[in-house]
Parts: sequence; C-alpha cells; structure tokens
Amino acid sequence: KTKDPKVPVSNPKDRRGSVSSPKDRRGSVSSGSSPSVAKEAEGQTPSVQPFKGGVPGAESVVEELEEVGEEEVEEDTGLQIGELLVAFLPLNLRTEEWSVEEDQFLVRHMVVKKTPLRQIETLYYKTAKGSPETYTKDKPTLDELRSRFEVLSSEEMAARFALLNLLVVAQCEKEEEEKKREEEEAEREAKEELEKANKGKAKPEEEAAAEEEEVEVVVVERDGRERRRIVKKLTLLEASVPLRRMVSALPTPKPGTPQTLVLDPNAPQFDSERDFKPVQWATVDRLLTLCEMPDCLDRAAECEDELREVHQQVRRVTEDSVREVEGRRDTWLGEIRRRAVREEAGLRQRNEADFEAHVRHIREAYDQRLADGMRIYYDRAQAAEDDITLFFASEKQRIQELVGEHSAHNNARVQEKLDKYNKAIEQVFSEAPHTMKLAILGDLLEAPWINDACLS
Repeated sequence: KTKDPKVPVSNPKDRRGSVSSPKDRRGSVSSGSSPSVAKEAEGQTPSVQPFKGGVPGAESVVEELEEVGEEEVEEDTGLQIGELLVAFLPLNLRTEEWSVEEDQFLVRHMVVKKTPLRQIETLYYKTAKGSPETYTKDKPTLDELRSRFEVLSSEEMAARFALLNLLVVAQCEKEEEEKKREEEEAEREAKEELEKANKGKAKPEEEAAAEEEEVEVVVVERDGRERRRIVKKLTLLEASVPLRRMVSALPTPKPGTPQTLVLDPNAPQFDSERDFKPVQWATVDRLLTLCEMPDCLDRAAECEDELREVHQQVRRVTEDSVREVEGRRDTWLGEIRRRAVREEAGLRQRNEADFEAHVRHIREAYDQRLADGMRIYYDRAQAAEDDITLFFASEKQRIQELVGEHSAHNNARVQEKLDKYNKAIEQVFSEAPHTMKLAILGDLLEAPWINDACLS
C-alpha cells in the first residue's frame, strides 16, 4: 500500500519551490509524464528549481520542503511535480509612452524655438543624461522624434499639445525676462561705473538735453505750509490745457534743478470754487497720481479680465490633458488585465495537461501547485499595475506642478500690476469728499476725463 504525499502549504511570498522528491522512487512512469518524472525513471534525481524570475530564499525553502517530504512520506508514489511555468511578458511602458518632459522638449524645439532639426537629436541626448528618469528613450533617432511630434500634433493629443505649448511659451517668456533683467542689470552697473569714472566732468549737451525734465509741484496750505511732490513735466503737459499753460509759463530753472509749479488756493483762478477747497494737498496729491496713471481704471479692469481668462484657459486645458493621461492609463491597465485573463486560461490548460499525465490521487498537490503559480503571476501582475499607476500618477502630478508654476508666475505678474492700479485707485478715490473736490478741480482744469473718472 502507498499513501498520498502530504504537500505542505507554502506561503506564496517565500515558499514557491516545487514539491520535493521523496527518498525511495519505486513508481512507474507513464508515457505522458513530465521531464522530471522521466529523469526519475532513468535513476537520476531531478533537481528542484525555483521560479526563473528568482525568489529570495528559494534554496532554503527547497531544502526545508525536502526534509518535510523525507519525514512525512512513508512510501514513494513515483511522481515528481515540477513548477508550473508562469510566463509574464513585461510591458514596455516607458519605451512606448512619452513623458511630459519629453513632449515638452519636442514642443520647445520644434514649435516655440524652431531649433534646427540637425541639432534636436544631440540636444535630446544631452538633456537625457541629466534626467534619465524622465527621458527614458534610448538614443531616439530624428525620425523617431519627428514621428512622436506628429502624434503629439494630432487631433487625439490636442489637449496635451495645447497645455504643453502654453507651459513652454510661458517658460520661454520667463527665461527671456530673466535674461533681459540680467542684461539691464549689467548695463546699469556699467553705467554706474562710467558715471563714477566721469564724476565731476561736465555732461555733453546732447546727454543733458536727453534727460527727462521734472517739475516740482508745491501746494500752499491755508496755514501757509508748503507740500511738495516731483512729477514728470510731460505728465502735467498732457493732463489738461490749463496745466499745460501753467507749466509752459514757468521760468527756466537753474541747471540740475526742476521747475517749480506753485498751486495757491488763494489764487484768483480758484475763486469760483473756493468754498469747496479743492486746492489742498490731499486733493492735489490724488490729482498728480491720477495724472501719472490716467488709465488706471481701464488697466485694472483689463488685468482682471486677463487674469480671469488665464484661469479659465489653464483650467480647461489642464482638465482635458488630465483626462487624456487618465485615458492612456486605463488603456495600459486594460491591456495588463486582458493579458491576465489570457494567461490564466493558459495556466489552467497547461496545468490540466500535466494533471492528466499523472495519477488522480495527487490532484491536491497539483491544485496547490496551481494556486502557487497563480499567486506568483498575480503578484507580478499587481506589481506591473502598481508601476503603471505610479507612472501615470507621476505624470498627472507633474502636469499639475507645471501648471501650478505657470499659474503662480502669471498670477504674480498680473497681480502685481493689479495691486499697483488698485493702490492708485484707493489713493485717489477712497474718500468721497476728496473725490468730489477732485471732480471739481478737473472742471476747473478743463479736464473732463478727470470728472469722468471720479463719476465712474
């Protein structure tokens, strides 16, 4: 009499070796036996191999299983069960998919900067050396880069292309601004050095004439105190006809000093509105601010419209691009899951073929073997799914980060302008009595646009 081999149930994470061979080998070999059984029939001891993918600790597990088999199997059944072959073809995710940075590279050089084609291939190699985690293509040819750009420019990728074009244009503008700022700073430093070198020397007449003239506006308060503010002469000349006449009538100042325009509330020209006291420092200061920025109301409205439009555009292209990324992620996940279904069917078929070659009384061992194989496969399939999910989550996060940087830059730029104009508006129109006086002063100065600004 023989007893069925007792097959220990192994942990799928660390016990993946096949059932070990017992001491005595007395069973017969059928024509459909596996290679391991054939080896046994020839008097050879078949080796127990771990899974080809490499299982940590497989050798120790095999030895442990052999010891258990020797202790618990009283008589050999003559059967040897090898591992079920689990085939899992890896997905070429990072060689077939192009990352955000790679597509940005193509948009930057083929659309925005229009880099010569013969340089693009070399530029990609240099860029990839610094960022191998995002530039995953192994030395793509110019034809491959062109082919990817054609796909990126297609209608199916319109959302991604629009978003990347928006981000790249903003990045290039930022780079140009920084470059221009550096050049201006270098020019300013050079000019300062030149001025230090020429200190004490008389300036040429052409340079002196080119300097922008200024006017010092003096307001005499009721108590006789004087309040002063320097403004550009051109600002007053363009404000209104009366101010132009007043500034034009000013005497020529001494070299290096501005002309002085005195606004006295007791002057005859302000007698008609003396009761409203429009000529006082608080009102005149607002007038000068409004003269320096006469279109602050319109500019502030334009900035608000621009800011709103930018937000809407960024939100729209971001949502479309994220949907496109999620769609491609679902495509990859669908592919790996379809493979899992096909491989499961293959595993079952192969297992049944081996099972029919053996005797019925070891079905439990084969079922255990199948379960181990299925666990191995699904562990790796799950790892592949996790890799796909992590990759596209990184893509999604990178898009959001780039959009965040772009939005922060644009928001800061537009917000700075908006704050500037709002500050001017707050200074000029914050107090109703002064606003009314400013409107009256505008009438006196025959500047209807000041009156319109106060009424708006």
